[in-house]
Amino acid sequence: VLENPLDSIPIGTFHCCTSLESVTFPETVHKIGSSAFSNNMKLLQFDFSNIDTIYDYSFYRCESFKSITIPPAITYIPEMAFCMSSGLTEVNLPETLKSIGLYAFWQNRSLESIDIPASVTEIGMSAFTNNTNMKDATVHWDTPIPLEYGIFDSDITLHVPAGTKQLYAEADVWENYINIR
Repeated sequence: VLENPLDSIPIGTFHCCTSLESVTFPETVHKIGSSAFSNNMKLLQFDFSNIDTIYDYSFYRCESFKSITIPPAITYIPEMAFCMSSGLTEVNLPETLKSIGLYAFWQNRSLESIDIPASVTEIGMSAFTNNTNMKDATVHWDTPIPLEYGIFDSDITLHVPAGTKQLYAEADVWENYINIR
């Protein structure tokens, strides 16, 4: 049962709605529950403009997504939120984003590059790994943020701020990226 006025999409509401291509909600909707749209193979797009919170697995395996723009109100992308969305070619992250959860964008095989803003201070394990077409990742930290595990596949080209290449080449975990520029 969806309450009126609607302020969130509850857990699993549209899970496995295999023919769902688009959805429109009132401006009062600000939260997307865990697995709310997971396994929607035909969902082409989603208007995130009024959303301030998404939960884990929210858009897991939304394979028809092509592009997403995360709005400034979202400061955390939780674990596996967009993983296995294999059609995803573009992800735009806001300058207000603070944290990206583990496996958040894992196995998005059409994603070729990512630009992570300096505002991000935490990235979970394998957040962008197993993206077989990802060639470039750009980060904006003057000092590499601490990592416990890799966040990209090691063969990507990692673009870092001017004058910081050596810092990244010597930093734990970052040192595993063989092509730092």
